[in-house]
Amino acid sequence: MVKLFFRSIYRYVRVGLVMLVTIPPIFFLLLVTPDLCRCKNCFLFTLLDWWYRALLWAIATPLKVEGLKNLPRGNAIFVANHQSTLDLLMVGSLMRKHPHIWYALTYHAKKPVLGFFMRKLTIPLERERAAGAARDFLRSMRSLSSLPCHIIIFPEGTRFADGKLHTFLRGFAILTRRAERPVIPVYMPYNSLVYPPQTFWVYDHPLRMIVGEPIKLREGESDKEFTERVRQWFLDQEALIQKTEG
Repeated sequence: MVKLFFRSIYRYVRVGLVMLVTIPPIFFLLLVTPDLCRCKNCFLFTLLDWWYRALLWAIATPLKVEGLKNLPRGNAIFVANHQSTLDLLMVGSLMRKHPHIWYALTYHAKKPVLGFFMRKLTIPLERERAAGAARDFLRSMRSLSSLPCHIIIFPEGTRFADGKLHTFLRGFAILTRRAERPVIPVYMPYNSLVYPPQTFWVYDHPLRMIVGEPIKLREGESDKEFTERVRQWFLDQEALIQKTEG
């Protein structure tokens, strides 16, 4: 426990130093860049790329990334399982300076300081009321389908620390149909073992991220069928890891 305490403190110090250096310029660019021009600000997304990668360095945990050849050249919808705050950094590092926007829960956007960044970099969705979430989602689709950026969404809706895959909401399937973009699935099996939700400790365990081949909507395929087909890819990765790694 003593070793874990000092290892966690060491990582928090590194994270603090990274935040001290990177957050002020990112804050300034978000403050002065008009919303409609944000996806065209190459310098902003270069800084965000450095931020993602610097924070991954700060947590001092080995990370194995597979399937980088599957990253698209054009705009896509990135769909990932959600276990930890680390998910944001790992998926964010896949953007490689490409403009992108996240779907996130509304309550994050209401927090002091963090809320400013969430309102600028995400599309907030309500979790408590289905009607509110649907309204926010449909409103966002009108603009996102034409924006020159990647879209990132966690279809489970929230973080789960049990390491299991949960039900996928169909929003990304609707967005895929509307925007006519492929889905890039991203599976991260061990993030909750390193930094579970609602914890102070940062544990030692190698991280792994698998990027799947683009998945496109088939002709005549319903939103439910497409959602289940994408989720099945995640289940296949989960089963393969359990088979090979025990």
